[in-house]
Formats: sequence, C-alpha cells, structure tokens
Amino acid sequence: MLPREEKFCALKLWASAWIEEGIFDGDTVIIREQQTVNPGETAVAYLPDRNEVTLKKIYIEKGRVNLCLRTGL
Repeated sequence: MLPREEKFCALKLWASAWIEEGIFDGDTVIIREQQTVNPGETAVAYLPDRNEVTLKKIYIEKGRVNLCLRTGL
C-alpha cells in the first residue's frame, strides 16, 4: 500500500502526549523519510545523547528550531 519509490519506517509510541492528535499510547505510526520539514509539521527527531527518537511538532522561533509535543506548546 506504500509507494516503493519512497522510504518508510514504523515508530511505536509509548506515551499519551499525542491523544489530541488521535495517536494513543502503544499506537504505531508510519513515517515517510524526507529531507526537509515545514514549521507546524510533525517529524521524528533523533536524540543522540539518549540514543532514541521522539515524535514532535517542528516550529522555528527566532531562527532556531523548537520541538513541541503538540500544536500550541
């Protein structure tokens, strides 16, 4: 069901911070790999100091990237 010419991965979430977006604890989300992300979009961020990934909304404030759990934070 997914286009073969694009790369995808699955991410299982272990937190309930995304309930307002319809994503619940234990849900698996399908992520499409892409080179850029626009402000307000949801993206996977790699945290190298923890060797883990997280799902966040991306915002740019004063030229810096800000990662938020949900819209409006």
